[in-house]
Amino acid sequence: MAADNSWGAIPSVILVQILSYLSLCDKLNVTSTCRRWRGCLFHPLMWQKAFFGYPNSEGSVCAAKFLAQKCGHFVSQAIVKFDSSNPKIVKETLELFRSLACNRRLQQITLKPSSCYIEWPHERGTSLDRFLDTFEDIAKNARSLHHISFGCMQEFTDHFDTLLPVLATHQADSLESLHISSIKEDPEDYELFELPLSTFENFYRLRVLSMDYDHLTNNLLLSFIDSRKAKLEKLNIHVHGIDPNQERITNRTWRRLRQHSPHLRVSLNLMHSPEGCSRMLDILQSAMPVSTFRQLFCSGLNDMALSFIMRHYRKTLESVYIIEGMTDRQPNPILPQADGEHPFVMMAWCCKNLRHLTLIGYRMYEYDLRAIACVRPELETFAIPECCITYYRDDPDEPDGNAELTSQTWIEVYEGLRRHWEPIPDSKLHPAVFDEHVDAESAYLPMLLQDQEWTAKCS
Repeated sequence: MAADNSWGAIPSVILVQILSYLSLCDKLNVTSTCRRWRGCLFHPLMWQKAFFGYPNSEGSVCAAKFLAQKCGHFVSQAIVKFDSSNPKIVKETLELFRSLACNRRLQQITLKPSSCYIEWPHERGTSLDRFLDTFEDIAKNARSLHHISFGCMQEFTDHFDTLLPVLATHQADSLESLHISSIKEDPEDYELFELPLSTFENFYRLRVLSMDYDHLTNNLLLSFIDSRKAKLEKLNIHVHGIDPNQERITNRTWRRLRQHSPHLRVSLNLMHSPEGCSRMLDILQSAMPVSTFRQLFCSGLNDMALSFIMRHYRKTLESVYIIEGMTDRQPNPILPQADGEHPFVMMAWCCKNLRHLTLIGYRMYEYDLRAIACVRPELETFAIPECCITYYRDDPDEPDGNAELTSQTWIEVYEGLRRHWEPIPDSKLHPAVFDEHVDAESAYLPMLLQDQEWTAKCS
């Protein structure tokens, strides 16, 4: 390059193209060169996706606020992670939503709260109304929304009887992924609202859906069987209480839906739902393509339901996650099946595509661990707490925690899985496992939010 030519004079379109290949750290370093280059840092093409983090620290809030002011009006994909227990942070988050409401380029919005309960900065009704009004503006002004996740927050999803028609009016031709499932503040006592299910008929591109079991009906699922519509790929169902008049989804409905959407996978999540656990056979159907089963603090196992799962979901089941609280740090027993076999050993043997198995709060004998590792070496996750493992001893006077037995078990599980393995240390378990008075939501909210992240269309 000639000596009289200046890098500062490089055309912006070329500079933006160069910057697009750099990491965020390198972008910040390069654009500190001069004011003109720094101005290119916030070109719309540089910020297709933005993470707005509002943790509980002043510096991070200022950084997120600055990013919102610079990019909120043009970013295409917005991921908003915020401390919902801090009224000041909630207020700043609401300001971000107001900026996004003017963004016609917005295609995806994902909420990741620290909790599904919100501490509002003003009177609850006033703040909630402001959010709902702002979201209606987002739905009306965005040219093409593809993905929306409400972060399992009940206060928002309880108002979807008014928000859903707005989405159906303005985003029916673009919306592909919609997450309106919730975590209930009181799973045994909550008000049911009537969801306008007829509006789902307007969503022609919807392929991923999360919703509460309370609103699931045969007609809703059958509405996806339409040659003009996209095929449903993922259905996340949250089960809390079960109303006595809850409509049962028939096996015929699931069979017809699978014929139309052969790649459909269902994630079934029971949270603090003893009733859901006891009535699981009313929920499960043989044609229901369950790929993920989670049972979270439901006060027991349903032996017949576990047998049903291993019999009928041999080809579809990929992940099982069960967590239960313990009394006096003593794991809960697992009853053997009628044939004397351990239900989770049999599940590992029967379900050929099982890749993730987590059992917390239930007693597991070391020989059952070895059996699971032997029959299903493909397991990518095999999570068992150290405090839940009971070691078989030939000599009943032999003390618990025998180091030789422990290390031998770990080695044999390692050999079965053909990779390093060790149980979860007690210190890594969520406090709610040991103390029933601790809020258990944070033990499982991250994995439920992960279910609600944007996923590309199946090929």
